[in-house]
Amino acid sequence: MKRIYTLLIIVAAACTANAQSPAELFDAGNKAYKAGQYAEASAHYEAALSQGQENAAIYYNLGDSYYRQGELALAILNFERAKRLAPTDNDIQENLDFVYSKTQDKIQPVPRLFFIDWWYNINTTMSPRGWINYCIILMFLMCAGIAVFFLSKDYAWRKISLIISCCLICLLILGSANAISSAHYATAHDEAIVTSPMSIVKSSPDLSSVDKFVLHEGTKVKIDDEVDGWYKITIADGNKGWTSSDELTII
Repeated sequence: MKRIYTLLIIVAAACTANAQSPAELFDAGNKAYKAGQYAEASAHYEAALSQGQENAAIYYNLGDSYYRQGELALAILNFERAKRLAPTDNDIQENLDFVYSKTQDKIQPVPRLFFIDWWYNINTTMSPRGWINYCIILMFLMCAGIAVFFLSKDYAWRKISLIISCCLICLLILGSANAISSAHYATAHDEAIVTSPMSIVKSSPDLSSVDKFVLHEGTKVKIDDEVDGWYKITIADGNKGWTSSDELTII
């Protein structure tokens, strides 16, 4: 009943959204949130998103408003979307961890190799835009170093500029790889949240196949394949199976 009520508010907001700009809808959502009208707030945020106003702040506020309505899966979905756009925001991560602690499924993730963790930690120190700016700065510095190497007549300066330019080239390669990886993470559609109350994971994309395990709303999964309305998924502990696409929402 609560979801039907929320849906009706979203539909009503969408009908009037054309009369308001995304910024106005965002402000209206903030005012509704402060007034404790969380369903109305989420409707305004959804309307702003439907007009192309996509950023971490709007997803964060939307996730918070859904949490206040007891919609854990939708809260997690939008916090995850906010995290993709602002991976270094501690408030997003803290809220995400808190809401995950409220979900029913407690899945122990498979430990990752140390160099994968190392790469992930470096990659998430900046947003895609941050990595691009980092590469642009390195490129300017590298060009300056090369210019000093060719224009200077002093052997010591030429040697120093050559060493610095080589180091900058290495950092630029690393930065470019991180920029590409970060952009891929922000735009990839290979992860989803279980948004139905319960999802029975099957051994194959067929209702008559064997039941493997059950997932509940709010659980995050990785999508490996799609066949006729079914997703092949992997959960954090490495278990795999097939579930209906209607029971998941792509992050």
